[in-house]
Amino acid sequence: MVGVAGCVVVGLGVLTWNQTQIWRNSVTLWTYTLAVAPHTYVAHYNLGNVLRREGRLSEAVEHYRRSLEIEPIQPEAHNNLALALVADGRPAEAAAHYRLSLRIEPGQAGIHYALGNILLTQKRYVEAAKHFRHAIRIRPSYSEAHNNLGVALVEQGQLAEAVPAYQQALRLQPGNVNAHNNLGTALLRQGKIEEAVASYEQAIRLNPRYAAAHFGLGLAYLQLNDKGRAMSEYRILKEIDAELASRLLSLSRR
Repeated sequence: MVGVAGCVVVGLGVLTWNQTQIWRNSVTLWTYTLAVAPHTYVAHYNLGNVLRREGRLSEAVEHYRRSLEIEPIQPEAHNNLALALVADGRPAEAAAHYRLSLRIEPGQAGIHYALGNILLTQKRYVEAAKHFRHAIRIRPSYSEAHNNLGVALVEQGQLAEAVPAYQQALRLQPGNVNAHNNLGTALLRQGKIEEAVASYEQAIRLNPRYAAAHFGLGLAYLQLNDKGRAMSEYRILKEIDAELASRLLSLSRR
């Protein structure tokens, strides 16, 4: 009996050692799983996740695609494939997978937001606004979605609707520096210059090196005929964004 017991322990020891060699990292684990069971969609999906985190985007994309060929009803696989495609500079393909994910599971606020952001970069502002609104309906406290809805509305010339979107973003997240800056820009375009100044100043208090806010504040001072303060913003911009500094200087000479 002692001999038999000894053999069992040794056998388990060898088995454990072999598994350690196979599973020494996640890529090896899921590659081995696929070698044994090549049609395991979960293994393709998990290997895709590991490869994406390692920056091996083309390989990750192929494994996500294979996973979805085997089992198409996977919103998470569509979402993570979209993430890999965005990181690989392929936003149009990513948008298609976000749409497929939303067909399967429409109540994903974050995916409506992500798709809205792609549409913003494509200048498809009406569609972007629609998805930001969907995100807000699902998650009313989504500050970033309120902010980006404001951006989409401004790009459509709908300033009166954009301002409350930015204000709501700030009620939800007072430290949202982008929303302060964007609110300042919308107010400036409405001719509400003093209010715009206050918004830009708040953005700068939160981030003293926020170039866009210094530029907007400089523009506001020029509209108030306060060239001295505008030039103060120009001098700050020279240190943090030479291009915006040059633009502000050019506008000051008109």
